[in-house]
Amino acid sequence: MLSDFIAVLAQAHLSVPDPSKLIPNGSIIRLRDDLKSKRNTDGWCVGYQHELGETWTYGNWRVSETEHKTWHSFDRTKMTCEERNSLDQTLQRLLKEREKELSQARERAAEKAQEIWESSTKSESHPYLLAKDVGPGPLRLYQDKLIAPIFNALGELRSIQFINSTGGKRFLPDGQTSECFMPIEGATDFILICEGVAT
Repeated sequence: MLSDFIAVLAQAHLSVPDPSKLIPNGSIIRLRDDLKSKRNTDGWCVGYQHELGETWTYGNWRVSETEHKTWHSFDRTKMTCEERNSLDQTLQRLLKEREKELSQARERAAEKAQEIWESSTKSESHPYLLAKDVGPGPLRLYQDKLIAPIFNALGELRSIQFINSTGGKRFLPDGQTSECFMPIEGATDFILICEGVAT
């Protein structure tokens, strides 16, 4: 049963760092997004055990903070209407708890990002900038790393991306990246959208 769910997660490019913690007790379990670095825990799942088996809801915060999928270890059509309603209510409660946890984590990360940003300095030169032959733009220097600010549509700093001297990049843990961007000042006749700091 557990191996079947792990296989389902693999199809969504998600994996469990510690399978022994994959217990359907209503607790939120962080997963690894296999399309990103091994250090990330952008994925999540929450399971519920009942008479017919297990139900798991899972998603990837990097892809979407609201979308999710549900997997059952049993045939849902064999449940009575009352059983289905009870299960759906339980899943809704668990999802609300997940949303609350995510919101709290996002706010803590935003506060950390603000602290780092206020402690940073202007970057006149950095190995990454020299290698890419670009100017610093809105990038700043924090310790020995470049940092890229990540804003939402309201202009609020929500996270930060760190760039080391060899070009390695990582985001602030739990920081919001979906529906966010790093604005670069310039002519406003056209709006250009690109991916990558040096692009």
